[in-house]
Amino acid sequence: MSKSVALLLLCACLASGRHVPTRARRQAGSFTVNSDGTSGAALKVPLTGNDKNVLSAIGSADFNDRHKLSAASAGLALDNV
Repeated sequence: MSKSVALLLLCACLASGRHVPTRARRQAGSFTVNSDGTSGAALKVPLTGNDKNVLSAIGSADFNDRHKLSAASAGLALDNV
């Protein structure tokens, strides 16, 4: 997966902004920078849900010390609330 595709997926998840009709709408994300120059980002964005379940988009990207994409993942998560 190319760096641009991974970044596009992460941006699409952030920009989705769809309304989730539950009390537990929580966007979560993290960004890490390590002393060896590597870095990574991960996020989880709720897409839709009801009073029992929430469907969220998840994604992550890791970069090496030369700022090249070394790993990327994207998927869906179904959480019971």
